Amino acid sequence: MGVSGVEMHAATSTFTGMTGMADSLKGVERKVLERLFYVFYCVIAAGKNIQAAQVLIAIYKDYGFSEQECFAILEKVSGKKITDV
Repeated sequence: MGVSGVEMHAATSTFTGMTGMADSLKGVERKVLERLFYVFYCVIAAGKNIQAAQVLIAIYKDYGFSEQECFAILEKVSGKKITDV
């Protein structure tokens, strides 16, 4: 594939887990984060993992979004009312 072991290691050690990856998005414009939320949610929904959805909400709370705002993003895109769990 033309990728050395050193290059592969450097690529995989860029982030220190989920927190490091999430921290890399801090400071991104709110509108961009709103769009990304839906994309991230779609990936999580494909796996049908409730814990992953809870992690996504927690990350977005750290970005300054409330749980209700996260639901509102999904409602806006899907056109369907989401009930609080």
